[in-house]
Amino acid sequence: MGRITLAMTAIAVVLVSGLVLTSARGDVQLAQAANAQAVSVEEGRDFATLVLHDPWDMSQFSDISQFLNNSNQSSLISNYQVQNGIFSATSISTDPWFAVLFQGYGGAMLIGKVGARYPIDQNTYKCLYFAANISSGAEGQIYWFKDEGYTSSPFGLTNFTVVPSAWNLYRVDLTTGSGTAWSTYPWHGLRIDPTTANGATFAFDWVRLTDCGPRNLSLSGLEAATTYSFYITGSSGQQVRLPDFTTDSGGNGTEDLEGVAADSYTYVVKSGAIQVQTGSFSVVTTPVVNFVRPSFISGTDYASRSGNPWDFADASDTSQVPGFPGVLNLKSYSFANGNLSLVTASGPAPGQDVDPMINLNSPDYISGSANPYRYLTFRMYTGDPIQNDPQGMIARWIYQRPGSGGLCYLVSHDIPYDVGWQTYTVDLYDSYNGTAVQAAGNCAGVSVSWQTNTQQILRMRFDPNENVLGHDLAQQLDWIRLTRVDEVKAGNTFPIQISLNVSASQVPTRDFFYTDNPANPIQHPAAAYSPPPPSGAFQIYVPLIAQNYAAALDTLPPADVTYFWDTSGVAPGSYYTCVHVQDAAGTNSAYSYYCSEAPVTVTP
Repeated sequence: MGRITLAMTAIAVVLVSGLVLTSARGDVQLAQAANAQAVSVEEGRDFATLVLHDPWDMSQFSDISQFLNNSNQSSLISNYQVQNGIFSATSISTDPWFAVLFQGYGGAMLIGKVGARYPIDQNTYKCLYFAANISSGAEGQIYWFKDEGYTSSPFGLTNFTVVPSAWNLYRVDLTTGSGTAWSTYPWHGLRIDPTTANGATFAFDWVRLTDCGPRNLSLSGLEAATTYSFYITGSSGQQVRLPDFTTDSGGNGTEDLEGVAADSYTYVVKSGAIQVQTGSFSVVTTPVVNFVRPSFISGTDYASRSGNPWDFADASDTSQVPGFPGVLNLKSYSFANGNLSLVTASGPAPGQDVDPMINLNSPDYISGSANPYRYLTFRMYTGDPIQNDPQGMIARWIYQRPGSGGLCYLVSHDIPYDVGWQTYTVDLYDSYNGTAVQAAGNCAGVSVSWQTNTQQILRMRFDPNENVLGHDLAQQLDWIRLTRVDEVKAGNTFPIQISLNVSASQVPTRDFFYTDNPANPIQHPAAAYSPPPPSGAFQIYVPLIAQNYAAALDTLPPADVTYFWDTSGVAPGSYYTCVHVQDAAGTNSAYSYYCSEAPVTVTP
């Protein structure tokens, strides 16, 4: 098998003594009292929130885990953990770093939340903020990378000054620095080097990449022409110092909160060591949408259609063909609690793994002028503490076709994955992902393309690792789905389903569209289905049942909103569904347009 290489505007309203004060977006007037009342400020326009749909709030290890310690090939940091919304670690070199956006591995499939799939628009996002406590070191650095070539392709960097042993909100202007200028390309990788000191400890509460648009909090009732310090405390419990501000001749000052994560905060204003004002505010969460349907897993599923979904409830999800075992070359395995638990022994060296394999129950042959199944999605847990793709944390998709005088085995490119519970989708129509990297057996004249072929696919197999870690690797496989693109016959109703990061009642504006270009999300309004008025004497309620309802598989939360799209008058074709959402405050409403990652096909 091949190995992985790293080519390497809201209105705020505040009640003060019976008066109502209002202001435009981002400028909120606080009460002129020692203890001001709580107000709300619009969240800044943040890349991870709006593009990844997953803010770098250090609520989960995956915010920083990809390529940590050079995919465990280097000793750069130790004692790393994400706990109670804080990422912390200790440097064990003079070059410790972590990536908030990893570009992806060269020579492997580019899947998951990697920069190759979600590049940073360099013309939009230019200001990097992070709330951090770094024990020592004169300076830190920020690096950005063009692609999977890492330092062999264009990259740039800039420095920031460390304030030792104190929680601070750092702001780094990415348009300054050396190497390739930030303005040159969309960027696939973004990493933070918090210190140059060996033995330093560091902790991060959040990281935000914004458009440099201020979200101002106005403060009043202070001394004129005076510089004050400003501290905030959120749900993590850490008191973070923001940049100082200076009041004008009327005792008014402004603090920019664009680099502050969405949360509820208390604040303290100090003059030297003297506390002069306290209060509270909240940074309002931007409504974020994920599509439940259409999605990678909502279309017709091969195994479900064949009568038995690959949910690993029992051994029947693996091969039932005599002489063709379902599970091979594992140290141990068991089916329990809806998972296939696996332990794989280590092989001696790269290319010499024990070749663990799961031959899937595949009773129906796949054939046709084009393979109707496009998306391979799996949910899997990997028990090691850190990602290590070079030493075997990769999976393979292997399938068989009839060859001349026997079977041809076709092997996919490497499918890299991270530790913990992860869900990954491989688009097998992609020219790279869907082309076999290796063929073995009787393969003369056999197509190596998944999509464009007329040959049958007889059997399918999933290899969960190529372990050469030097120790056993424990994993759990929850489910695998092999799905088609969703379809609807023109004139029929299609249920668009979305999930939200806030309650649906908080998002009163939900406008739906369909488009053949996600860069133009409002290309066509999606008409809502209006049932005809009943004409009979009696009415019977018949609930609509959405086939292959994606939420049952827990890759995404259950749908919070279902919108019945009337496709009457829609031209046959492939479309992405899109939605514009807006809360009552209009938080980032100019940017809260979201489109499905998978299309839906409208058929004649």
